Amino acid sequence: MISLMPDGRVEFRVLASTAARVQLLGTFTGWERNAIDLEPSGDGWFGAEVRIGAGDHEFQYLIDGEHWMADFGAFGVRLNEYGLWVSQLHVPESEPSKWVIETRRVRPTATPSPGGEVRLPAA
Repeated sequence: MISLMPDGRVEFRVLASTAARVQLLGTFTGWERNAIDLEPSGDGWFGAEVRIGAGDHEFQYLIDGEHWMADFGAFGVRLNEYGLWVSQLHVPESEPSKWVIETRRVRPTATPSPGGEVRLPAA
């Protein structure tokens, strides 16, 4: 499921209770080039908050590097050229939309991980 914040951040949450790893991939990450690792919350949910530029985007979750999953709680879905459902997302124009992408943990942990990277605004 997704939640849009007034400042342009998007919270992504997915229930994947048997998964060891969940990644977020989409048009805003260059798909597999800059996948975002979602953080497990310990109750089967994985999540991340991501700052995404305004506009229309598509995304999927990749479970354990093998299974693609759409988010049917997004702004709609469509079948892609591979016959998989892809989630659609619309981010309205807001002041922070000049940022390309920024991620942060939904639930902080004591040790940093690759999913906690922050990307700086585009020059």
